[in-house]
Amino acid sequence: MPDTVETLLARIDERTETIISKMDVHCSQLGDHEKRIGGLEGFRTSVYVVSAVIVALAGLALATMEVM
Repeated sequence: MPDTVETLLARIDERTETIISKMDVHCSQLGDHEKRIGGLEGFRTSVYVVSAVIVALAGLALATMEVM
């Protein structure tokens, strides 16, 4: 017995719902990854700033020692 138009449309609707739910999960995961990447970029910037401060302080300490 061949499928009717209604059963074919029902199958399409089921598959569409499945695809949409999978896309929602993937979009949520992408959002989480973007948040993590943003946090890591902030951490990297903080490390750069702290490193620059340490190097500047070390340079000042060495300059002070040479003056004395």
